[in-house]
Amino acid sequence: MNKNIGKKFLSVVCVGLLGIGISLFNLGKNNEEVEDLYGKRSELGDVNILLQNNKGMYETNEIKISNDDISIDYMAKQGVPNFNLSKNNIEGRSALEIHTYGFVDYSAALLKDDDRFAAVRLNNEYADEDNYELVANIKIKYDNKDKVESYNVSLGDQSVNSTRVVYSSVPISIDKDNLYIVTLKSCYSQEYMKKRENADYEGSVSDDFDKTELNLYKINLSSKNSKHILSKELDGKDIYIKNEVCFANKNKAYFLVNEKDKEKGYKSSLLVFDPFRKEIKTIDLGTKEDNIKKFSVEDNKLLLFSHGGIEGKNIKLNNGEAREILVDLESSKVEYINHIKIDANGDDILQVRKVGNKVYYITIGYDEKGKDAGKYFYYIGVFDENKNEVVYKGRIDQNTNYYGEVGIVKENEL
Repeated sequence: MNKNIGKKFLSVVCVGLLGIGISLFNLGKNNEEVEDLYGKRSELGDVNILLQNNKGMYETNEIKISNDDISIDYMAKQGVPNFNLSKNNIEGRSALEIHTYGFVDYSAALLKDDDRFAAVRLNNEYADEDNYELVANIKIKYDNKDKVESYNVSLGDQSVNSTRVVYSSVPISIDKDNLYIVTLKSCYSQEYMKKRENADYEGSVSDDFDKTELNLYKINLSSKNSKHILSKELDGKDIYIKNEVCFANKNKAYFLVNEKDKEKGYKSSLLVFDPFRKEIKTIDLGTKEDNIKKFSVEDNKLLLFSHGGIEGKNIKLNNGEAREILVDLESSKVEYINHIKIDANGDDILQVRKVGNKVYYITIGYDEKGKDAGKYFYYIGVFDENKNEVVYKGRIDQNTNYYGEVGIVKENEL
């Protein structure tokens, strides 16, 4: 009798626990909703949208939206900011954890070869009263090892004071023992530094910089020593860095710069450095000091996304529009400039990517009023270049106040 009661009690407990588990699962699932605002989700094609949400120190949920399904991983590997959430990038996250402070565009920080990831970030370290030493912070993660190698390498006696320069760096290649880094910096003029101390000073850009300098370094990973291979100085009044966009592609370094226009003012250009040919050139992007913040590189094609810029040569961008610039990196020519009505309405663009004839984008908006006050909403969109229109737009309600990481990835990148 007691045995039967015990068995029944145990059965009831098991069923109850199972029911609670299912309820909790469905509760969590219902907190992740995708609302199709326009068009069909099948327009995503072979592309998936990933969105991570950090619930706590050890909790990262990841929602995956495909053309016919929505799934949630409650034990996802957490990605890092400003980096597309592909499998390759997440696997290299332990190397990227070197960058836990300041602004870093992670897409310009990671190298990958056959069996390892390498992450590089340049940092200023105090040397003496007037100078700062430029140091490369490096982490190496091997595929077959859990341990991450970490070390700092001085790049020589070059002094970089972050209050006197604007600079960016790009690791361009890695071989068995050597890692190569390209830097571009624009140095403020002494006159500008003195004038800036005056609160009433209203100077022009031409007063700001007196030189722009490109450098190539080689770091030996065995000896942990560096070698300054070359340096090229340019007139800072003719060209200066815009550090929002920099990347490497096929062992070349690319930097977004403002270049003096023959007519008046400055235009947006792409400075290209080929270390093998020791060649520096610029690509005129066809826009005037554009507000380019997001980009992606696919099959030797560069997609640049602008939300605004100085008018004049530029066609005015109305509310909810973005300017897409497609550059063929092989021919170093702009293929076209297109204006996309993405209905972002001032929201931040988190990620863009061109796959085939479609441009995919993720934006974020913040609700300040009403029942959803204090919540972030994520929007995904697909722009078909052949039709010249947005063919799909959806809204993702993650039911959270926390900012997440996002990704636009193909099936083979999951």
